[in-house]
Amino acid sequence: LNVPVIGAYASTGTESSAEQATAILEKMEYIKDFGDGTVKPSVHSFAMTINAWSNVGSETAAHNAEEILKRLLEDYDEALEQNTEYAKELKPNNVVFNSVIDAWARSGSNSAGEKAESILLRMEALSKIKIYDVRPDTITFNTCIKAWCNSGH
Repeated sequence: LNVPVIGAYASTGTESSAEQATAILEKMEYIKDFGDGTVKPSVHSFAMTINAWSNVGSETAAHNAEEILKRLLEDYDEALEQNTEYAKELKPNNVVFNSVIDAWARSGSNSAGEKAESILLRMEALSKIKIYDVRPDTITFNTCIKAWCNSGH
């Protein structure tokens, strides 16, 4: 139920809709941690929220998208440490990384190229770790190029 709502907010492309998507993700995280555990965010929930920020197209939005990716990676590592089945639902994928790179490409920031490339390099590093299934693809590289072009470098 929550993922389609986040998706609806993501498609709007406004800062307030991205804030609403983030609020839903945070409620899901709260229920996972302090509720009855029946609601847990998945990688798809994180991806839709990151996409909501990407669609805003500002530097602040790109920072927010990157922060949500960091939270996903922390939650995934925690789930792995606890050896829970939940880790399978959180396993990061190319979509979340590519969406953050796209957020930087759309940001209009002078540092967009550097920020996008740093995400790409993080993907490359994680691709060498067996528990991660992220590997830069054509979309990753093309979006990183777009970020560099849009950054004025």
